[in-house]
Amino acid sequence: MPTTDAIVPKTIHEFLVAHHIDNDAQIAVAFSGGSDSLALLLGLSCLLESAQALSFELPKIGIFSRGS
Repeated sequence: MPTTDAIVPKTIHEFLVAHHIDNDAQIAVAFSGGSDSLALLLGLSCLLESAQALSFELPKIGIFSRGS
């Protein structure tokens, strides 16, 4: 029985091929910390060379104020 480690990268690869997305395309992923975004990031990391991966964190900004 295939494991999640094998299924997720395979499914992502099939999606990229089906939508004609090249291996060298730039893909942005918003990471919420949930299991689905984690699976997407881990699956993409299996498909990419480490030199292709770039991570950054946006500063947290308060757009909501309490008590107003």
